[in-house]
Amino acid sequence: MLILLTERKNTTVLIVLVFCQVLIGPTGIEYAKPGEDATLDCYIDWQSVSKTVHWVKIGESAALAEITDQGSTINVGEPTNYSVIYTAPYRYDLLIYNVELGDDDGEYDCYFSLDGNDDEEVGTLTVLDQIDSISIVGYSDDAVVTVDENEAREFTCESTDGNPAAELTWTIGGKDITEYSTYTTQVSDNNDKLHNSMSVLNYTFNAADNGEALKCQGFQHEDLTVRNARIYMNVKHIPIISGIGVISWSDGGVINVECADTANPESDQYEWEAEGGQTGTTYENTWELIDTGDDGKEEIT
Repeated sequence: MLILLTERKNTTVLIVLVFCQVLIGPTGIEYAKPGEDATLDCYIDWQSVSKTVHWVKIGESAALAEITDQGSTINVGEPTNYSVIYTAPYRYDLLIYNVELGDDDGEYDCYFSLDGNDDEEVGTLTVLDQIDSISIVGYSDDAVVTVDENEAREFTCESTDGNPAAELTWTIGGKDITEYSTYTTQVSDNNDKLHNSMSVLNYTFNAADNGEALKCQGFQHEDLTVRNARIYMNVKHIPIISGIGVISWSDGGVINVECADTANPESDQYEWEAEGGQTGTTYENTWELIDTGDDGKEEIT
């Protein structure tokens, strides 16, 4: 606190300036692989009387470290695992050596009093652990699944035992269809530091999806490998005719035409009709007919 006395036209003005000492603890998420070191930030944004700084791990009763002033650490629990580093004046960063999932993953904070958190913020250290598996439930990888065109189907994707929980996304033929899914996570039954993820897709397939890969992808962190599960869709649909082309047109008026179509299963019979009443049935996508017009043109369906 600073007190100033000034005079203005025979009037004495008392000015009291109060400075608060605020300790800013870690915020956000720090990621590290097992065996790496991790650093969490802590600093004072105004110097006043010396106060003891406490580093704590949320949920544990004992402080990890206590610091009386710059450069003077009076206690560090398990000094082989932790130390306080002073990268700048009034910084009290916590260095965690050789991080492990079981011991070090969790929330941390630094503040003046063990009775409360001044800035109401905490930092999180996430120790990375690759998911054990990812699958589309009920199907082996690269299985072929048959559905009808315009049929809505439900598929469930699960990933197991990872940290953090995998974010699950869906694509069909490279097109993102995650918006048609719901996503949930839960703590693993095998280890309370690991997480399972589940995404349920409800999607209506169309002819364009035939032969495409339906993929569920699990992303955790840029330092971990993205894993995925995949099946292929066999979408049954009626013929789609994209056009009729002339293969040949002889001087004698014989026309050979071809029908371009897609169908699943493939078309096995074609019905033809031309102007002048000519009709035909073939079991291939080509037809031979006679030009009956005198204008060099022939309409064919």
